[in-house]
Amino acid sequence: MANSWFLLQDQHCFPEPDVYNPERFLRNGKLNPEVRDPTQSVFGHGRRVCPGSHVALSFVWLTAATILSTFDISAGVDEQG
Repeated sequence: MANSWFLLQDQHCFPEPDVYNPERFLRNGKLNPEVRDPTQSVFGHGRRVCPGSHVALSFVWLTAATILSTFDISAGVDEQG
C-alpha cells in the first residue's frame, strides 16, 4: 500500500506542505510543470487506482461552478464599510 500522506507531504515536491499556498502550482500565471500533480497520489496507484477519479474531479468542478453562479461572493464589510 502506498503512503499517500507521505507522498503529499514531501518537502522536495511540495515546499511547506502544511501551509495553504495555491500559488505553488503556478509560475507566471500558468501551471508549473515542475510541481507534481497531487491527483496522481490521492487516487491510488497501479492496479488499485480509483476508477471514479474522473467522476470525482468533474464533480468538484461542477460544485465550484454551481457555488460561484449561485452566490454573490465578495469581501466582508465591517461597520466602517
